[in-house]
Amino acid sequence: MTDNNPPHGGHEVPPSAPSGDAEPTPQWWEAPTTSDSSGSSGADPTMVRVPGQFDAYTPPPQPYAPPQQPYPAPQPYTPPQQQYAAPQQPYAQPQYTQPAPPPPGPPSYPQAPVYGAGYPGTPPRRRSNTGWIVGGIAALVLVVALIGGLVVAAKSIGGDSESWTGDYAMAKVTDSCSLVTPSVLTRWAPTQKELTHTEDQPDSDYGGGSLNCDAKYEGASINSASLTMDADFASKYGSPHYNIWKDIDTGTTGTGRSFGALGGLGQEAYFAYREDTSTSFNSLNYTIGVLDSNLSLQVEISIYSKTSIDRSAVAAATEAQARQVMAGLRK
Repeated sequence: MTDNNPPHGGHEVPPSAPSGDAEPTPQWWEAPTTSDSSGSSGADPTMVRVPGQFDAYTPPPQPYAPPQQPYPAPQPYTPPQQQYAAPQQPYAQPQYTQPAPPPPGPPSYPQAPVYGAGYPGTPPRRRSNTGWIVGGIAALVLVVALIGGLVVAAKSIGGDSESWTGDYAMAKVTDSCSLVTPSVLTRWAPTQKELTHTEDQPDSDYGGGSLNCDAKYEGASINSASLTMDADFASKYGSPHYNIWKDIDTGTTGTGRSFGALGGLGQEAYFAYREDTSTSFNSLNYTIGVLDSNLSLQVEISIYSKTSIDRSAVAAATEAQARQVMAGLRK
């Protein structure tokens, strides 16, 4: 029995067409082989005949068509607004006549109540002046005690008159050189060239005062001699000048220098000299310092000579002048 189904099997041969001029009728799975003028096949594009297999459907390619409406541009995110729900009863803003001062301390501590302000309905407290009176009396007592302490301290360091007055005074002296004998220098230089003196009077409140005399003599060639006298009186404040002179005169050592204590002259005395015989001339500076009661005294004789100098004669002359000054200033 013959039907119109395709043959099964890839190598089956379809039945031959009947003889004669009549063309065999094409089956439905066979595509015509004719072509149109454009060169495309006349077969159904949706049908592809594969020998030995079932025909598979291949959809035709579709051209890409862009979307008719483009995507909208992204918009910035806006957070949703939250509506504030007002309280049912509005808060009443208090009225102030003036701004309150900031609290005097860390905010974590409560502010101390204002003294005397009290609570509402409490009458203000009245301030008492008793504290001010007591404080004023205490301050006055303190000032009086301080002044008394200063007075006592001043007396302890020599504030009273007995501590700076003594056995010597310069009230009667108008010429300091009258206390010495400048002509003693003629032994080494005969001609007087200079004689000066100064007198610094003491203060009525703290004492003090000083006397000074300078005498210079010259001789032949380079021979010369000089005498210097300084007398200083104790004052209410400060140490005696004797201490300063002694530190200077006995604090330096070297060739031709010597010093030592000198007894029998006041409370304390020293001598010091500097002698030079290494050059073409000779020189000698001899000094005596004396501390006695309220008097500091220094006498110095200096000699320059082409010939040798008798140091013992200069020492004796210097000590004699010191004793003469002490006698002239004693009360």
